[in-house]
Amino acid sequence: MFIYGGILMSTWNKKNFSIYTSDEKTALGLIEELGEQTNYNTEEIERVKESDNKKVSHDEMNNIYKIDKNADFTGSWHGIKKPTASQEGLQATVDKIVEEDIPYINEQMDTKANESEVNKRLRFRNFKPKFGYNCYWGEIWGTDGTHTQKTRNEISNDLNHCNELGLDEITVDIHVGYNSNTSSLYVATNMNDVLWAIERCSNLKVKIKNAKIHVGISEDYLRNTITLPVFLTLYKAIVSEICVQLKNTTIENVTVLNECAFIDTDPTYTTDVLELLNIGKNNGFKVGITCAGVEHNYKLPGVILGLSDLICVNCYPTISFKKDKTTYEDSINAWKQHEINLWIKTRKEQYPDKKIIISETGVTNCWEALLSPASNVIDSTISNKATEIYLKGLFEVLNKDDLTGVWWWFGIFTEETNIQKMFDYELRGLINE
Repeated sequence: MFIYGGILMSTWNKKNFSIYTSDEKTALGLIEELGEQTNYNTEEIERVKESDNKKVSHDEMNNIYKIDKNADFTGSWHGIKKPTASQEGLQATVDKIVEEDIPYINEQMDTKANESEVNKRLRFRNFKPKFGYNCYWGEIWGTDGTHTQKTRNEISNDLNHCNELGLDEITVDIHVGYNSNTSSLYVATNMNDVLWAIERCSNLKVKIKNAKIHVGISEDYLRNTITLPVFLTLYKAIVSEICVQLKNTTIENVTVLNECAFIDTDPTYTTDVLELLNIGKNNGFKVGITCAGVEHNYKLPGVILGLSDLICVNCYPTISFKKDKTTYEDSINAWKQHEINLWIKTRKEQYPDKKIIISETGVTNCWEALLSPASNVIDSTISNKATEIYLKGLFEVLNKDDLTGVWWWFGIFTEETNIQKMFDYELRGLINE
């Protein structure tokens, strides 16, 4: 008798290939069931392995998660060592709050109170364009080389004044004259003093960002005595020297001609003007030409405007003939009616990537000057109120996104406290009570 798996083969149901005598389980059905059980067991083994892999050792808990075997945190929390559930941890937390955090909060509150007392109220600045100031430290007298220069003490006073006003930047005006005794051009502004002033501003908030080169020689003398071709040859050489000296300083922009329509609007000299602009560009500066009013600027050849990075106009609108009867409203209306507004809009539409700048504007501190601000009018009716009224219209009307900057000419006298308040509000965002 043959036995298979403890079952008598005599009981084998040969017909259905089954260890059962009935049809309850066939051999193939049994094999299928055993396969399913085997698969289940294999999956369970994999799940156990995966679960085991996720377990964190005591060393990992202590070294990585900073939890010891007693479930206490052993790391650092906000500067407190071992902030555990123990009395030691709780006490450390309380000590830090009392000894460090609360005094620091009091210090911050005291600081805020002091700032509030000094500044009264702080807000964003109102005037959108940068406001700068033309500083000229050398003046030309005639054509024989006679000129005057400010002392470093006077220059330092100018810088401090600009800084106190809260101005955004300074433009240094560099005057070029002619010495008939040597038949040569010279720089009336001491360039060593300019470099000294640039360095001096490293200790101030305001910086010297622009250089504006002036020709201090009359058109008649240039045409009839020196002759323009000779002058331009000499002038390009001296502009090159100036640009080389200003390299690697805070100067970003250089204008190479000021109010020289008889040169830059004459096609005869377009190539010379382009060469002047390229001298500045080759030395790493943004360049332009400063024009005597919008009409002059409109006459510039397209190639000159195309090469320029700055499009600049000197602008002095007539405000009023009413002298001391002039009001804020008079100034605002005068600025609104001036052609400068259309010029800004037109030039920005034509040259959206260029800087639009009013490179000169201002008024002397007397009522007569409001009738002709471009003239250096000084009369007996001295009043800083005239400057204040002029500024009121300027800040109100020229507060435009399309205008990059405004460079003031003439003095700004802060003996009139309203002028300082005006600058505080427009440029610093301070409202003085």
